[in-house]
Amino acid sequence: MPRREIGSSACPRLGRRYRRCSKADGYATGLVGKWHLGWKPEFGPITHGFDEFYGFLSGAHDYYTRTADGPPDLYENTTPIEPAGYLTDEITRRGVSFITRHADGRFFLEVAYNAVHWPFESHLIDRPPTLPSGPCARCPTILSRPHGQDYVRMLERADQGVGEILAALDRRGLTSQHAGDLHQ
Repeated sequence: MPRREIGSSACPRLGRRYRRCSKADGYATGLVGKWHLGWKPEFGPITHGFDEFYGFLSGAHDYYTRTADGPPDLYENTTPIEPAGYLTDEITRRGVSFITRHADGRFFLEVAYNAVHWPFESHLIDRPPTLPSGPCARCPTILSRPHGQDYVRMLERADQGVGEILAALDRRGLTSQHAGDLHQ
């Protein structure tokens, strides 16, 4: 099923999404992972004020082929890319890289994993499975086998990724620091 036209139902550019953590305030801003507020360029994260983006714009995303029921949907900023590897691991790697590059200054990083969204593809398979077509063919119940096991593996992998990101912050002495109250 190709992507449907989103039009005005996408999130329009609102200016500074995180008012207290913007480039104008001296923050480097990044988003890695799922955006899902519109796939057209005028609705993307760079337009919304993020300095860096690695991820996808649509709602659901394959963990290996970098598509979402249509054209390739994995981006480095606004450029479509086709890297190898498991998507959850790549989101973690990019998050850690952002922290490493910006640890000496002020930064805001949003990490939005796709896991555990369907298709249920664990990191333990050698290659992406051949999936049936149709809008619901890729949406099996979570508890069915082998998908229940894949769901658990996917969740564990995302949890490991969060641990790696926290470890990157801890190595730089940043785990006890925060950006302040964003609601001020």
